Amino acid sequence: MTEVSEKRFCDIHGEYTAAAASIMGRVFQRQCPGCMAKIENAKREAEANREAERLKLKIEHAKSNSQIPKRFQTCTFDNFHADNPGQEKALRVAKAYASDWKQANADGRCLIFSGKAGTGKTHLACAIANKLTDNAVMAKFFTVTGLLRSIKESFNKDATITESEAIESLAQIDLLILDEAGMDYGTDFNKTLMFEVLNRRYENMKPTIVMTNLDAGALKEYFGDRILDRMREGGGKMIAFNWESQRK
Repeated sequence: MTEVSEKRFCDIHGEYTAAAASIMGRVFQRQCPGCMAKIENAKREAEANREAERLKLKIEHAKSNSQIPKRFQTCTFDNFHADNPGQEKALRVAKAYASDWKQANADGRCLIFSGKAGTGKTHLACAIANKLTDNAVMAKFFTVTGLLRSIKESFNKDATITESEAIESLAQIDLLILDEAGMDYGTDFNKTLMFEVLNRRYENMKPTIVMTNLDAGALKEYFGDRILDRMREGGGKMIAFNWESQRK
């Protein structure tokens, strides 16, 4: 191979030195550097636009599948009223969880919000989810009753998935938000289903946020020692919302 060069002229960029390679008698002429750079820039811009469109579709998918109730779809950290030290702590923990999601996700870190109705547990949990779905994270909201119902639908004779597949689909969600834990102690069978879901998520290192009106002792009886202990791994926390209902 031999290298040759000559002066050439581009209608757009003017005169340039054209380098060429001669290989086995065939000459491969290189184009105007300015035109080549323009082509490469156009390729990069097109790829950036495609990536932006892919991200937009992923965010839309995450938002539309989150199942966050309409009342809580506008919940943010900014519109949570923190008027006492307990509320300030809860807000601080929630904001840190969302901002540190990459590590929380890697650790399978869980949160438990415990307190009376109307104290803002669901607001902060959904604020976390809304922040994460803005970044295409798949977060999904269930009440305990709704989650159990979604599994039991697999028992129908015309169901398209099995019970195991229903549980596994719940175990693969990036962030599961589980509301109203402890509203009804339920049957042993329901407790077994809940154990299966939370245990599979533990094994998959998938984070879960639980909202409950139970204290630590009652929650341990509800979920069992093993699940509650596993939810504390990886920096998991239980935050007490021990103030009066804000709805008053």
